[in-house]
Amino acid sequence: MHISKKALFIIICVLGTVGLKAQDIFSPLSTKGVGQLRNQAFVHNLSMGGVGNAFTHWDSSFYSLKNPATSSYLKYTTIDFGVKTGVNQVVSANSENTGVYDDFGLNYLSMAMVLDKSKAWTTSFGIAPYSAFGYNTTDSYYDGLKQEEHIFSGGLSDLYFNTAFRLYTNKPAIRKLYEQQASLRKKKSDSVLTIPRLKSLSAGVQGNYIFGSKSYEHNIYYPDETDLAYVQTMNNYLIRGFTYQLGLHYKISNLKFQTKKVKDDSTVVTKDHFVDFEAGGYFGSSANNRAKLSRFATSFFIQGTSITVPDTVLPKQNTNGSFKLPNNAGFGIMFTKKDKWKLGVDVDYTQWSNFDYTGLNGTLNDELTVSLGGAIIPKSSNSDKFFGRSEYRFGLNYRQSFLNQNEKQLIGYSGTFGIGMPFNINYNNKSIRSSVNLGFELGSLGNVTDHSLQEQFYAVYLGVTIDEFWFQRFREK
Repeated sequence: MHISKKALFIIICVLGTVGLKAQDIFSPLSTKGVGQLRNQAFVHNLSMGGVGNAFTHWDSSFYSLKNPATSSYLKYTTIDFGVKTGVNQVVSANSENTGVYDDFGLNYLSMAMVLDKSKAWTTSFGIAPYSAFGYNTTDSYYDGLKQEEHIFSGGLSDLYFNTAFRLYTNKPAIRKLYEQQASLRKKKSDSVLTIPRLKSLSAGVQGNYIFGSKSYEHNIYYPDETDLAYVQTMNNYLIRGFTYQLGLHYKISNLKFQTKKVKDDSTVVTKDHFVDFEAGGYFGSSANNRAKLSRFATSFFIQGTSITVPDTVLPKQNTNGSFKLPNNAGFGIMFTKKDKWKLGVDVDYTQWSNFDYTGLNGTLNDELTVSLGGAIIPKSSNSDKFFGRSEYRFGLNYRQSFLNQNEKQLIGYSGTFGIGMPFNINYNNKSIRSSVNLGFELGSLGNVTDHSLQEQFYAVYLGVTIDEFWFQRFREK
C-alpha cells in the first residue's frame, strides 16, 4: 500500500486534534498517590503485553519508550503518534462507587532522529500523559440535612528527551573477515576463516519533565436549609519535577539451534535455525523536586436562584514543599527470527513505597509488573499479500499495583493483541516501510471480595508510525 505525504499530514492533523481532547476519569482509585497511571508505551509494545525493555524491530523502524537505549537501532527519522479510546467500569460493593466512564485521548506523540549512523547515535523527544485524577462523590449526614461533596480533577503529563548511542560492535571486524574470505576464494585457497556472530551494545539516557496539577474541591451544604451557609474549600497541588533514566541494550545475532524430525523410514532429519537474542535493562530515579499547595475556603448562601457574595473563610495560603518520584528498574529478554516471529518477557519494579508529597502520599506499595508478549508475520515482508506481511501481536500482563484498598494490595491482569499494517513511502527511489498499528486490551484491577471494588477496562489503541529520511545526508557512490 502506497500513501502520499499529503495524506499522512492530514491523518496526523486529524488524529492530533482528536487526541488532545481532555480525558474524563471516574475512579475512586485515581484519588490516591499521583493518580491513575497512564500506560506510556507505543501501540506496538502495548499489543505485546507491554514488553519493551529488550525490544528492537526487524525493520529498524520502531523502538521502545521503556528503554532509552533501544532507539540506537533506528535507521530513519521516525514519527510516532497514538491515541486511545476505551471504557472503564468500576464495579463496587457500594453502589455509590459504581460507574462507567469513557477513557479517550492522546496516548503519545514522539519523534526520533538519526544523528550519526556510523555511531548509531540517535535522539528522540515527545510528550505523553503520565497520570489522571477524576472522581466525585456525595455523602449525606444527619438524615440528609448536611451533605458533603468531594471532587477530584487534574492530571500529570510527561515531556521527555532521549539520546542513545552504540558502545560496541564487532561489525567492522566481521566485514574485514568477509573481505579476506572473498580474497582467499579468488586465490582458490583451502584456508577457512571463522566468522563470529554479530554483537552490539548500546546505551541510552533520558530526561523527563513531569508537570501538572491535582485539584480537590470539598463542598459542605444544606439542601433544605436557607439560613445555613455553604462552605467551599479548594486545594490545588501544583507538581513540577524532573526524572532521569539510564538504559543498556545488548544484541547477538544468528544464534544457532537445531531441531530433529524422524521420518517414516526412521531417517532423522536435522534442521538448523538461527535467531537473534536481545537483553535490555534500565534504571530510573528522580531529583528532589519543588511542589506547591494552594488552599482557600469561602462561604455563601443560596436562596432560590440567587447566590450571595462569597465570604472568605480561609484566605489563600501557599505552602512550598518538595517531592521525589520513586526509583524504578526493569529488565527483559527477547528472541527474534527475522521477518518471522518475536517472543519476549519483561520484569519491571517501581519503589512507590518511598514516594512522599504532602496531600498525595499515603500507604503505597512497591509495584511489580511482569509482561509476556510476541509477534508473528505469516508471510515474508516482501510478499505481495498485504495481510500476509502484516505483523500480528499478542501478550499478557500481570501487575501488583502500588495501590491499596481495604488494606490489601490491588492485583491486575490484562490480555492484549494487535496488528501492524505496513505501507510504503517512496522517496528518492527508496521505499521505506511505515505502518498503522491497532491494539486491543482487556483487563481488570482488584476484585470486589478483597477490595470492595474492581476496575474492568476495555481499550482500543491506534498508532501511526512514519519513517522518513529527514535530517540525513546521502552521498553518491
